Amino acid sequence: MSVCRLSSRAFGQLPAVVASWHRIGMQVMASIMAACLLTACVPALVGGAAVGTASVATDRRSAGTQLDDRAAELRIRNLIANNYSDAVQVTPSVYNGMALLVGTVPNEKTRAQVEQLVKQLDGVRSVSNHLVVGAPRSVADAAADSLITGQVRAALIGTQDLSSNAFNITTNRGVVYLQGLVTRAEGDRGAQVAASIRGVNKVVKLFEYISEDDPRRTPFSSDDESAGTGVDVSPSTSAGTVTAGSGSSVVQHSHSDGTPSSGALAIPVPLAP
Repeated sequence: MSVCRLSSRAFGQLPAVVASWHRIGMQVMASIMAACLLTACVPALVGGAAVGTASVATDRRSAGTQLDDRAAELRIRNLIANNYSDAVQVTPSVYNGMALLVGTVPNEKTRAQVEQLVKQLDGVRSVSNHLVVGAPRSVADAAADSLITGQVRAALIGTQDLSSNAFNITTNRGVVYLQGLVTRAEGDRGAQVAASIRGVNKVVKLFEYISEDDPRRTPFSSDDESAGTGVDVSPSTSAGTVTAGSGSSVVQHSHSDGTPSSGALAIPVPLAP
């Protein structure tokens, strides 16, 4: 009988318990909704952090070197912003301590001056100066360059047996600059893939070459193992010219600042009809 009375009493309290749960649930839901409204950007940041972490993990530079390169790049941007007018338009890219400078300057004196100032910055081992004398790049040209960079990145990701994160891509006025720690075969293949993208006028290779058995060569991801781009590549076995499937050629040249080239190549690409 006591059990029955207890059950009846508990049953009688059930509505109150349910109501209490309902109030607590509503409070929790309200808190979650408020948090979502206040932190609407959190999912994007979390997703970006996940992508960024994966990119850092598969980059052939150490995490410390990547941070040093980003810091050096920021120093260059601040140097330009604090010392020059809008007539000097410089887009820097630092990879493993090598600073690539692309953009426009008003005269040769400024071009040489910028290079010398950048060489003195912490975290910069060498400078590859590809600044040109002329008018600043237009907004339309900048947008077209950004599109090309994205297309080159997508093409590298879709190329079989090629680690896309080994390449750093910079595009300026239709010229694609490739940096990275790659083997010669990887560098040749990556350049040919970039040269196959519509709108690319030239590809400049600024690689530091590593051996095939270098431990920094990471396994290819599932994305990198997807169907290739269909570019016929014949890796270079000696200094000279290599012809890609598109008919573009590879010509050896040295850095503009006179420093020894670790693999600076220019690939002129015929304009699409």
